[in-house]
Amino acid sequence: MNEEKEMEILFNLLVEGKNITELTAREIQSLLKLSNTKIAKVHERKEKINQQHQSSQPQNSPSNFKFPNKNVNPLPNSMDDLINDM
Repeated sequence: MNEEKEMEILFNLLVEGKNITELTAREIQSLLKLSNTKIAKVHERKEKINQQHQSSQPQNSPSNFKFPNKNVNPLPNSMDDLINDM
């Protein structure tokens, strides 16, 4: 827990302009580990939101409509679609 807090502080210093060449190998490895942890948490949260969104959609809602023609692109209706569309 202490290491995670240290890495968050170090990350903020990098954002504020600290040069990455000033970091030790251990600090860089810890930052990578922190980044992977944060990315995994974002993916978990995104999955929960997608599941909630899907369970709240009525069966015949427009967002569940499937286009018969593969050349037609439907509007984005999930977080993944919205993110990828950006």
